[in-house]
Amino acid sequence: YKDIANANLYGFWISDYDKNQARRSAQSYGISVTGKPKITRDIRILYRAEYSFQTNLANNPNSFTLGRYRIMGGASFMGVSLKGAVEELGANGTSAFQTPFGTNHKFQGWADKFLVTPKDGVRDINATLAGKILDNTKLAFVYHNFQSVTNSIKYGNEYDFLIKHTFGKHYHILAKYAYYDGASVNGNASYNSGLTKNTNKFWLQAGVKF
Repeated sequence: YKDIANANLYGFWISDYDKNQARRSAQSYGISVTGKPKITRDIRILYRAEYSFQTNLANNPNSFTLGRYRIMGGASFMGVSLKGAVEELGANGTSAFQTPFGTNHKFQGWADKFLVTPKDGVRDINATLAGKILDNTKLAFVYHNFQSVTNSIKYGNEYDFLIKHTFGKHYHILAKYAYYDGASVNGNASYNSGLTKNTNKFWLQAGVKF
């Protein structure tokens, strides 16, 4: 039944006693349910439902309780998958749900604009199309639309592209490109100059695996 539904409960406790990082001290709890049930021999349904909440801990000078959720649905057919998702990291205008040790690069855009959640939070509406060519070349495209949770702010859009080619059993080469199209935040570029600036990033890497 693992393909039909797989549930996980988790908790994280972070106490940062660096006086400049005290706002990172927090406790987080959550639950996730994922699945990829097979409908026919070649078609699978893909889904994920997750909710977590975060509160202050230890020496954090702020008092807050903030929520986070992620809903994803999609399907795969003969090695090609299409997924749509929305993830929201809550905020109250002063504090925002943070994931200081999370792999934000993987989930919130390869341009790395949201490694720290803005004070108004972030709602990431995204879509992913991925597949393989001849079993040794992987292609992927990801689109993100970033908005705030409070104050109705439009941050911008991001377009991510990836190609990975495998040579035999041990070698691969990967190219990845990210373009973040920053919006004028309600006409006020001083809100956060990093979020209004257009950004291009490109990666080229090779790997050996034994």
